[in-house]
Amino acid sequence: MRCSVRAFNPLLWVVIFLAASGIGLAAASASPLDEPAVRHFAASTVSNLLAEAQAPGGVFVVVGGGHVVALQAFGVSDLTTGRAVSSDETLFRAASVSKILTTAVLLEQVDAGRLDLHADINEYLGGFQIPPAFGRPVTLHDLLTHSAGFDVSRQRYGARTTADRLSLGDYLREERPDRLRPPGLFSSYSNYGFGLAGYALQQTSGTPFDEEMKHRLLDPLGMEHSSFSPGSEQRVHLATGHQLVRGIRTALQPDYVNITPAAGLCTTAADMSRFLLALTTNRRPDGSEAFPHDVLKKMTTTQLAVDPRVPGRSYGFEQTSLAGRPVLLQTGQWPGFNCALLLFPGTDCGLFLAYNVCDEFKAGERIARVFAHRFIAAPSPDGPGPVIAMAPTEPFVGTYQTLRFPRKTLIIADADEVEVVRSGAGELTIAGSDYHGLGGAVFERAAEPEEATPRLGRRLVFLGSDDESFDRLVTEGGAYRRVSWWNTAAFRRARSRSVAVVFISALVLWSTMAAVRFTTGRTTVKRPGDRVARVATVSASAFCLLGLVFQASFALAANHLPPFALSYGLPDSIVRVAALAPLILFGTAGLVVLNVAVWKMRLWNLAQRTHYTVVVFAALLLCFEIFRRNLLSAL
Repeated sequence: MRCSVRAFNPLLWVVIFLAASGIGLAAASASPLDEPAVRHFAASTVSNLLAEAQAPGGVFVVVGGGHVVALQAFGVSDLTTGRAVSSDETLFRAASVSKILTTAVLLEQVDAGRLDLHADINEYLGGFQIPPAFGRPVTLHDLLTHSAGFDVSRQRYGARTTADRLSLGDYLREERPDRLRPPGLFSSYSNYGFGLAGYALQQTSGTPFDEEMKHRLLDPLGMEHSSFSPGSEQRVHLATGHQLVRGIRTALQPDYVNITPAAGLCTTAADMSRFLLALTTNRRPDGSEAFPHDVLKKMTTTQLAVDPRVPGRSYGFEQTSLAGRPVLLQTGQWPGFNCALLLFPGTDCGLFLAYNVCDEFKAGERIARVFAHRFIAAPSPDGPGPVIAMAPTEPFVGTYQTLRFPRKTLIIADADEVEVVRSGAGELTIAGSDYHGLGGAVFERAAEPEEATPRLGRRLVFLGSDDESFDRLVTEGGAYRRVSWWNTAAFRRARSRSVAVVFISALVLWSTMAAVRFTTGRTTVKRPGDRVARVATVSASAFCLLGLVFQASFALAANHLPPFALSYGLPDSIVRVAALAPLILFGTAGLVVLNVAVWKMRLWNLAQRTHYTVVVFAALLLCFEIFRRNLLSAL
């Protein structure tokens, strides 16, 4: 029977209400995806890119139109047994994608009035507290936008054995980083911050974090195989992770996660398809509402941005762009695993991928970018854009270092750097890509090839105290600070080589002088100054040898550390090198005293005394490097 428009139709009124309120709107709209082409893309392109990355196995999920468009499993979960990846049973570590699920439950509690986004986080932590700083407390808003201002700490995210596992509270207490800047200035990614947010949930609920997530999210969405703390029965289905270092693939032993809210989720492709559908349709498998409407609004709209023209952060997601369209993105890396979750605002499309090799997410970036260009790309604009009068670009030129880098905890590698070079009127070359000005201090990448994976996002902005002094670069992927030439990685490497050259030259010179004295028979002490001179040269020679051993040992240890080496605590090789640091410091103090005596007693000639002073100065530079890298914290 045909229904009149004027007739009462409950289903019609439900649809109208949901559309008007914005809830379930994505489910009611038609998917823009060419669904057969997406499935072909999964079976061909994704499979080939994972094979190029030497990934033993992986999963690829796409939802759109309110249903699962593609649910593809690839390869094997374990090379030894040859067990095939199952989209229903094989578990992959979701790493930082865990943060999106944590965010959803936290915002539910905010909506219920149990948590306040702008209250001092200390109100929810019990006996454990974050010390005051900068006259402003850390809030849940700061934690969910990665803007709390914590230093970076990469130690003990995980544990190799159950005996080494830490409770969430113990981890947060023992690994608490310093606060380096006032909250809310800009986003600088913080795993610790999300651990703290999850701990607030645990403390207010009175239930362990993993159980609370299971009760409030995983079970209601039918994610029956997923867990933030999988037991022995579930871990049987966990894929074996693999590390790819210099083209060599190595299987890793199963491990455990200490910072559970930030990285603890183990999940399957089928379970993540249910979560994606909840995000894009706001519906559970039984048809009921998945989240309060305000939760999805906060997760999908900007909550922190330094300039309205530059993507910022929603709660949980990084805002970026692919193929000319905005994207909500969260990637994840864990020893042996890579994954990503993407939502495409303005559509009802979502994507999840995971694979069991850690290749620094190179394959994942290519998959996401090619997918966006083929299926989500915005139409090309008609005609040229508006003409904008460009300001001089000289104030922006310089070297910028990432703020996602330790300042007061152990430093092993050099900070990621971005070079900004003037390339034309109103144009800059930044990290190898060309950017043109949009007015003020905002710049946009000139082109975005389908296969390219540029280091920075599409748009970025320079910040400073005035219009002529800029000391911050804020990109879609993080913030950078401007550094002087003597703080660049290139200068530090040159300084380190210079110290080594000085030490080697001293050893060669003094060894030659000792040989000459021995062959000519002038080895006896005739004057009081001869004894001091002998002590000075012998002490400095021993120190130079120690300094060279220290430099070589540190370089070898740092260069041969596997990725994520600090995730399980301090590696033994670093601890052994750090044990030499006190000897360096005490030895340098002794050389300073001897150098004063050498000049006071006018030993040797002027050139020799000057050379000895240069050696002492090199020793002081080595001490500076020990303090800069915070090596004493490893003892």
